[in-house]
Amino acid sequence: PVDQRGGKIITFGREDFRIYSTLRAPGANTRRVQVGYAGGDYALEDHSLEGVAPIENMQEAAAVPGINLGNTTVRKVQNIIALRKEKAQADLATTAANYPAANKVTLAGNDRWDVVHADSDPVADIMTGIDAVVMRPNIMVIGQKPWRYLRSHTKIAAAIFKSGTTAAIATREQVAALFEIDEIIVGRAWVNTAKKGQAVTTSRVWGNHCALIRRDSKANTRKGVTFGFTAQYGGRVAGAMPDAKIGLRGGQRVRAGETVKEVITANDLGYFLKTVTS
Repeated sequence: PVDQRGGKIITFGREDFRIYSTLRAPGANTRRVQVGYAGGDYALEDHSLEGVAPIENMQEAAAVPGINLGNTTVRKVQNIIALRKEKAQADLATTAANYPAANKVTLAGNDRWDVVHADSDPVADIMTGIDAVVMRPNIMVIGQKPWRYLRSHTKIAAAIFKSGTTAAIATREQVAALFEIDEIIVGRAWVNTAKKGQAVTTSRVWGNHCALIRRDSKANTRKGVTFGFTAQYGGRVAGAMPDAKIGLRGGQRVRAGETVKEVITANDLGYFLKTVTS
């Protein structure tokens, strides 16, 4: 959470890894370093949406036990708001341009994890990524399809299970333990990319990618070193209000929203594996 809608975000580089001369001769002054920060501007954005429920529709729905059209409308609007935010977060995490040149790789052909070939080696790919990040990644963010092939890959099975095992399905906890990370987050959401009025076209929000990220869950715009976070002002807004202009008999207008901005604060703390599956 942040206490204002705009300001400076502390961004981090590799200065803290420099070796300084700390040797002090008797009677000599102690050397000093200047403490500061690089800051980028941020401006939070209001995202809101309204849903309408005409009285006649609410009355018809109420005739069916267990259905409250007003509550259903609130949940639908909140879900749309949440999907927008997840898509924005995914776009940041799965855009190769957001990572340094040394912190990304694109897999193709036989290197991909859904290809049965000796060159397909997710264990080596992930270990390379972990070692490339200056502060060891503690979470993996991966799309559903890549996760399906990662957890059942022969080289994952051989690394986790007894010697000679080549066919097995590992859990998130087992894969996390193998790579000594805290959590594996699997992105399963779908999004309809078609414009209004066109035929529905769905795709996975998190695509065919995998990201290794250093996360500090307590970081905000003033403290903490983390790959990125979502700055949020206040809590989510949700409420219903009567509206006489809806339908013939009036109805209920439902509004939900939030004031947020998705930001990257230290792109050195991530490694991106693009198109790990086809």
